[in-house]
Amino acid sequence: MSDKQDLIIIGAGLSGLYAATLLQDIYNITILEARGRTGGRILTKQGHDLGPSWIWPHQKNILSLVKELNLETFSQHINGDALYDAPSGVQRFTPAPSAPSVRLRGGLEKLIDALVSKLTTEIIHINE
Repeated sequence: MSDKQDLIIIGAGLSGLYAATLLQDIYNITILEARGRTGGRILTKQGHDLGPSWIWPHQKNILSLVKELNLETFSQHINGDALYDAPSGVQRFTPAPSAPSVRLRGGLEKLIDALVSKLTTEIIHINE
């Protein structure tokens, strides 16, 4: 029998999963997730991010976590024209220069997968 107290984390998005990895040695963790999957707003399909995509230089905590989990980043391409699907049709334009950003190889879901791999899967309850 464990002397650890029970702790319920609501949501298996990035914050909930990361909190669980930090607290799992201190508490008996249960994660309740309403959706049928982990990740929250982070969703990657066939290598394409459908939620958040970029990590910016000022996001030091995320960059630190990416490094801690040994995930691979690549620089976001910023030169050239962009396309915008407007109600009147696809428009081509040259965006203003922006701060350099990076993306995760394989999509941000790799971050979620890496956090889930640090947890015992029976603590995550989806569709709850």
